[in-house]
Amino acid sequence: MLKVENISKSFEGHFANKDISFDISEGKTLGIIGQNGSGKTTIFRIILGFLDQDSGVIKWGKPFDKKIFLVK
Repeated sequence: MLKVENISKSFEGHFANKDISFDISEGKTLGIIGQNGSGKTTIFRIILGFLDQDSGVIKWGKPFDKKIFLVK
């Protein structure tokens, strides 16, 4: 299960995402839709560890360190 709780990210004082929460159970699919510039890609970049969120928690069954995605 992927659980995203109260994720917020802002750039230069403007929120790309504010208090976004959702969960995806094993075997399920979630679609994220919205207008251009609404923060969809920002959410995925945060989940994948390419960006740090300003606040909130991401859990994959349990809390994890996004650094596991980094290549050394």
